[in-house]
Amino acid sequence: GSSWTEVNDLTAARNNLGGGATDSTAAVAFGGNEPGNSAKTETWNGSSWTEVNDINSGRRQAASSTQSSTSTLCFAGENSSSAYLSITESWNGSSWTEVGDMNTARYVPQGGGASNTSGLCFGGYSGSNETKTESYNGSSWTEVNDLNRAVIDGPGGGTATSALGFGGNPGTTTNTESWNGTNWSNVTSMNVGRYYHGAAGVSNSSMLAFAGNNGTTQIATGEEWNGTGLVTSTVTTTSD
Repeated sequence: GSSWTEVNDLTAARNNLGGGATDSTAAVAFGGNEPGNSAKTETWNGSSWTEVNDINSGRRQAASSTQSSTSTLCFAGENSSSAYLSITESWNGSSWTEVGDMNTARYVPQGGGASNTSGLCFGGYSGSNETKTESYNGSSWTEVNDLNRAVIDGPGGGTATSALGFGGNPGTTTNTESWNGTNWSNVTSMNVGRYYHGAAGVSNSSMLAFAGNNGTTQIATGEEWNGTGLVTSTVTTTSD
């Protein structure tokens, strides 16, 4: 709530992975690049990580619904042959099950959701930068209204009815869009444009953005979304 503390490491080092968390004491991490696409899944119990059952389709740069460690979706991404994926898998706390595919295969999209029966995927790359948004109802994906601006590399968050998308590429954007369950609206921009950043939050009125790349260097800057604007909470830069 006030500072970061280093805790126990993952069992397998990797980047571009997905994850879901109930809070700081319960999380799941999956996929990524070790190098080479990973299918590994690990769970966090508040003190350590344990490797559990793998994803069926190893991938990197996937999206996920992010508000539960025991009920999470993994969708989109890129496989070892650099093919974009529409494959969706559902996590029930112990194993993965493949469910209905997305309509548009893509990687590096933004995503959100409350559980493994409710998800939202927006943006990403499918051969070109996407504005397409899809909503998952527990069995299938439905294409809904598009983003106003095509974007990649910019994690978002929220639920299928209340989400926020911010930052990303092209142009190391500060652009922020709010989803109300039906439409996207442009809202107050970020203070610091970035891509490859982290994000956490439960709705389009409460969100955190942190770290990333500002187009020149890696940054540790954090911004908090309060429903009307993004407030810079920490301004720190680090070298590449």
